[in-house]
Amino acid sequence: MTNSLTALTGRRMEMLGDPGLRAIALDLAAETASVARAAGVPLTDARAREIVDWISGMNPDMTTSMLQDRQAGRPLEHDGLLGPVVTLAERHGVPALVTTTILRLLRGLPR
Repeated sequence: MTNSLTALTGRRMEMLGDPGLRAIALDLAAETASVARAAGVPLTDARAREIVDWISGMNPDMTTSMLQDRQAGRPLEHDGLLGPVVTLAERHGVPALVTTTILRLLRGLPR
């Protein structure tokens, strides 16, 4: 979740202090939790929010591997991180509009 957002925005973890970006992170977490439940994994929405809160408490100057890869011109890992969520969402008929959109945006980045 944060990997994707840092790669798209070019910002470090401080980006979670931006209310709009934090809302997207929460949406990504909620969609992942919904997909997980549909696949039989008992991940609650509350636990997904707790994870975003925990990540938000990390050093704001921290970076992510995907941001580092983008800055270095290396291939990104978006298909490995978001791809399974989108695939399972489709398989189980669970809406994952935000995750799908973020994945499409990452796929559209120049290589």
